[in-house]
Amino acid sequence: MSMKNRHLLSHNGRNQFGDPGEGAMPRYVPSPEEEAQNEAQREEHRQRNNEFLNKHQGWWLAKFVNAKTMKAVWSIAFPHGRPSYSTFCKECKEFSSLEEYLCYLLLSQKRLFLSASGFSREEVAIEMKTFKKCGRYPVSYGSSQRTFGSI
Repeated sequence: MSMKNRHLLSHNGRNQFGDPGEGAMPRYVPSPEEEAQNEAQREEHRQRNNEFLNKHQGWWLAKFVNAKTMKAVWSIAFPHGRPSYSTFCKECKEFSSLEEYLCYLLLSQKRLFLSASGFSREEVAIEMKTFKKCGRYPVSYGSSQRTFGSI
């Protein structure tokens, strides 16, 4: 069989004999009990995020009080230039306000921003310990549909 024929057959989902092979596997559908457990874990994750935000929001937003422009806010939040300024602006547009986006950043990258703000490894580990069980369940924050986990 020529390479061209083999390529055309495999591109159409067939083997070298022209057989279609097995169909796609059916999509996994979780049971109602699993869905209830998953939703309970997501709700617990949201609740722990709110507690974390109540505890740390004040000092986090205080870092940006003197920033007059978006570029100044970006340079404070990401001093190494990653993600780029254009990505920062694009993500910021998904939220209803800059403050909401900054809170999202703090929640979605807890370890990074806590350690960059002078918290010791032990303090960061203590803060993250509360997310051990529920942190792998993705949640969103604010008006954006972006989801994140906290592991």
